[in-house]
Amino acid sequence: MPTNPHTRAVALHPAGLVYVGTIEGLIEYDGVSWRLIRGTEGMIVHNVAVTASGRVFFSGAGVFGLLEPDPHGILVARLLQGDLPAAYREVGHVLHLVLTGEDAWFATQGLRPAIVRVDVRDRVTVMPIDGGCTSLFTHDGRPYFVTRAGVWRIEAGATRPVPASGAVRTAGIVSLWPGANGATWIVCADGLHNWIGDAARLVSEEVRNALAGDRVTAGCPVRNGVFLLGTDANGLLLVNTAGHILSRYGRDDRYVPTSGKISSLTPDRDGGVWITHYGGVIRAQFDGPTSLHVSPSDLHGRVEAFAFYQGHLYAATTTGVLARDEANGRFTLLPQGGMDAWALVPTEDGLIVAGDNLRLLKSDGRVEMIDERRLGFRAALRLRREPDRLVASTGPDGLLLLYRQETGSDGTRHWRFEAEVPGVRMPLYPLVEDEAGWLWGTRNRLELVRLDWRGGVRLDAKPERIGPERGLPEAEKPTFRVWIFAWNGSVEACNWQGIWRHDPATDLFRAEDRIAGLDPSRWSRAFPLADGSLWMANTRIEDAAALARRTGPDAWRFETLPRNGLESIRPTAVGDDPAADAWWIGYLGIAATKKDWHGAIPPPPTAFVRRVETAAGRVVWGGAGKVPGGTLGPNEKSVRFSFAAPFFQTDGNGRVNVTYRTRLDGIDSDWSAWGDGARRDYSSLPPGAFRFRVQARDDAGRAGSEAVFAFTRLAPWWRKPWAWCGYALLGAAGIGGIVHLRTLQLRGRAEVLEKVVAERTATLLLQNEELARLHKLELDQKTAARLAEEQARLETLRYQLNPHFLFNALASLNATLPANAGAARSMLTRLSEFCRTTLYRDDERERTTVGEELRQLGAYLEIEKTRWGDRLEIMIDCPTELEKMPLPHFLLLPLVENAIKYGHATSEDRIGVRIEVRRAGDAIDLLVSNTGLWIEPDGKPPELPSLGIGLKNLRERLARYQARACVRRQGT
Repeated sequence: MPTNPHTRAVALHPAGLVYVGTIEGLIEYDGVSWRLIRGTEGMIVHNVAVTASGRVFFSGAGVFGLLEPDPHGILVARLLQGDLPAAYREVGHVLHLVLTGEDAWFATQGLRPAIVRVDVRDRVTVMPIDGGCTSLFTHDGRPYFVTRAGVWRIEAGATRPVPASGAVRTAGIVSLWPGANGATWIVCADGLHNWIGDAARLVSEEVRNALAGDRVTAGCPVRNGVFLLGTDANGLLLVNTAGHILSRYGRDDRYVPTSGKISSLTPDRDGGVWITHYGGVIRAQFDGPTSLHVSPSDLHGRVEAFAFYQGHLYAATTTGVLARDEANGRFTLLPQGGMDAWALVPTEDGLIVAGDNLRLLKSDGRVEMIDERRLGFRAALRLRREPDRLVASTGPDGLLLLYRQETGSDGTRHWRFEAEVPGVRMPLYPLVEDEAGWLWGTRNRLELVRLDWRGGVRLDAKPERIGPERGLPEAEKPTFRVWIFAWNGSVEACNWQGIWRHDPATDLFRAEDRIAGLDPSRWSRAFPLADGSLWMANTRIEDAAALARRTGPDAWRFETLPRNGLESIRPTAVGDDPAADAWWIGYLGIAATKKDWHGAIPPPPTAFVRRVETAAGRVVWGGAGKVPGGTLGPNEKSVRFSFAAPFFQTDGNGRVNVTYRTRLDGIDSDWSAWGDGARRDYSSLPPGAFRFRVQARDDAGRAGSEAVFAFTRLAPWWRKPWAWCGYALLGAAGIGGIVHLRTLQLRGRAEVLEKVVAERTATLLLQNEELARLHKLELDQKTAARLAEEQARLETLRYQLNPHFLFNALASLNATLPANAGAARSMLTRLSEFCRTTLYRDDERERTTVGEELRQLGAYLEIEKTRWGDRLEIMIDCPTELEKMPLPHFLLLPLVENAIKYGHATSEDRIGVRIEVRRAGDAIDLLVSNTGLWIEPDGKPPELPSLGIGLKNLRERLARYQARACVRRQGT
């Protein structure tokens, strides 16, 4: 708001925005913040009006114009008086402004008064008028204006006089609206008029008398048949069509506080009225399903009960008794009502008040004390079957009985204390009596009990606890409350599981099943109404009340009542007011709910993005016009979103409860939590496209549609497309250079590799040649081995063939020897036998046994003995078990032959040869030794004839037959 709160006019935008004309400029209000329109700073704004499409016009001191968004969406004022002809540009105070469709009409008061029209295309036309214009209004969709000369209608670009009442001409028209049967309601300076034809009849002298020289400055309809009039000095008057004043709201009124002159009254779509006055601007709710009469801050206590007595409504509160004044509809505290009131009982003698004590308020205003003891009476009940008895519940003393008796000859009756019920020492409230005579109550509203008074009042009755044994579910927690009431002839109980009805026939409680559509919600309190319906309240503030409306003799239909913003009262008392056709609810305040209200329910709040700006203060979008989206520069990484939801329905405490949630697509993965903050900041935004979304909801949980603002944050120049193209070119050039350098490197490496390959190829060739040579050597060695093997075979054959020829020769020689040559014949015979054994074998096997080899060797040794005689000694040592060991043919013969040969050459006389066969694991050792001398390998052996192949062949044969076999020469 401006520093000077003097306001002149209010206009409401279709989107819910509020425009207020002040003496410091034109202000826009979105439900969260006030914003001075650019271009109207310091301007006195007399009027403001908004078309159905949302075009905003204004008029003021020396100016008139309209509002339009600039390219950034900031709403600015565009002045139009410069579009007038030069003679009419001095417009003076433009006090009057009306709309017809999308056209705006202004009445200028300059040197040359005129009616100015601004059409839908913003074209400005001027119609001169004679004299000043006192009123400008619309009727039947056409503009009218009033001058001292009469009332004129603008039609087809011309002005035409129309019949009108003299009162209208002299007093001027403040406002008007259509009435019934072709009539028009007109608010003039002297009050409310009903204009029919040429006459504008003043409706009420009561209003004129109330003005007492004051004048009416504004007016508007509040609801059907009720109007609100604003004055210069007397505040507000609420009047009906009969001209009766229903309520007054003055300068320091706590309901609608006004200060000074009422300059305008503007009704909104939700039944509220925006009031501008010299003290500022306020909104008051005069129409709706509910109306708050006493706020919690004004009550300073709790409402416990309502009662109607002699056509007046009374409320029992913890601060006393309140009475409603039917003249102004307000509640006042009765000084004789006591300090504390919990229950009210209407009687023929007066209104019994149960509170800190028990007293009777009589119709003449006198107070009669029934029980002056300060016992803290919580409940009082007049018995149906004994109407002259009253039962009252107190805190420490339980139940008290009172009776009504005559105390004088004039027949007057008074209520007196009778007795205590000694068996009840607990507070019982509320108290309910059923048709059978049972007295029901709850102990501190925590458990249900009853007294058996079916046969009459009994002082010895004991309280019976009612629980699961009677079908009533027991509370899960000791703090769960029980509420009882009498409805449709039955005792009903509400608890944490629902509503339960007592069946007298079975004396059991069962779930209430006569209400169609009753949901399983926890209805903690219920109140019977005069028409047989049931008003139900939920303990949760966010849950609306409900109504079980009667549909038949024993049938009801459940329906949830619309939320009205007053659920925070949390009613514990409901009163049925047939005169006002309303229900009164009370606990944390007092409010009235109309029974059959059919007005508009305010829609859920709709959020709007009101402003988008960067951290440096640059406005990206100002919130006006069509949302175009925005763009953040490369260096603008932070952005602030301001938003609002024009919603003005209040709760029972007079507060508007709107919460918001937001989400930035591309950054946020989900919606934020609901909160009352009306702005959201983001920082370190990356380049890219984003969508900011905001949604609002009321305290009933109704959420409106989303508002969306799309924007883009530009990338820095080094991340723009042309930069990327440059990067691509530079990258390509760099890649080309790298490829070139890499090619050179690869070529150099290729040359080095070629040299290495050539060197390694030469090395490989040499290695291949060496391998070939080695392979040839290996083949040569294999060939040599084969040759040696064949040579060994030939040698063996030689050993075989030589005896063959010798055998033939010896046989011939033996035949030629004389008979007396016995030794020679014996030697030849043995030699022939040796040849036969070597030449003629049974098979061609290359192997023999040790025993067979030794036998063949024996024949040879016999020959040698014949030759050498006694000088040759042969000793053979072979175990019998080794004779079967396999052995190659002629293995020992070369060794024995060499042993004899070389032993004789190195022995002087005798020669000894020893042949031993020994076991060596799985193999055998053959030892051939002689008695000759050992000659070192480098020594010079004696000259003996030798072919030099004996031992060589022996080694090769052994290598062929057994790889591990060897021939060792050892000297001794």
